[in-house]
Amino acid sequence: MGIPDENVTRLGELKLKDQLSPEEFGERAQGVRHTLWLIAMGMTNDRHLAEDIVQETLAIAWRKSGQFERATSFTAWTAAIARNVALNSRRKNARQSLVNPEHLDSTPANDAGHDASPINAVGGILPNQKEFDDQVVSALQDLSSAARSCLLLRTVTGLSYDKISELLDIAPGTAMSHVYRARKTLRTRLGGGTNRLEGGTA
Repeated sequence: MGIPDENVTRLGELKLKDQLSPEEFGERAQGVRHTLWLIAMGMTNDRHLAEDIVQETLAIAWRKSGQFERATSFTAWTAAIARNVALNSRRKNARQSLVNPEHLDSTPANDAGHDASPINAVGGILPNQKEFDDQVVSALQDLSSAARSCLLLRTVTGLSYDKISELLDIAPGTAMSHVYRARKTLRTRLGGGTNRLEGGTA
């Protein structure tokens, strides 16, 4: 026995009412762009490709916005889409392009840079960096995509391990382990330049 027509109409109206308006979607999309970019950058190691992935992610999210539930996290929902888009992009490009310094010359949301080293004493990336030197870029290139994503989300945006685990669909302990190993790799690769690695902890 089917649902009466008036109930179907009512359900449809409620669904339409619950859907994000273009203005609401735009505001939320703007708020998550930086996080999506860091996820994409971590997975692809290519700044320009990461920008494309963010654009495609938000286009898909808009087309599927009717599936988004307001009670859930918009960031986590779009992060899942971004991961899938990035994975598909990596499959299409079996030979992942090498990183060059301009790939990490800036991040979309934070423009302000300064002359201090972008890496602190524990191997974290300080926020608001416009440029990364060749040594740092090379060290980041040696990280796995998961470790790089965790490191960027932790040190650039200061996200908690619980939040990182939600965005990347991994256990908090795994996120913490990735960040620890990534920092250790950076400290090892950057060698004796301890005088350049001063700063607060991430």
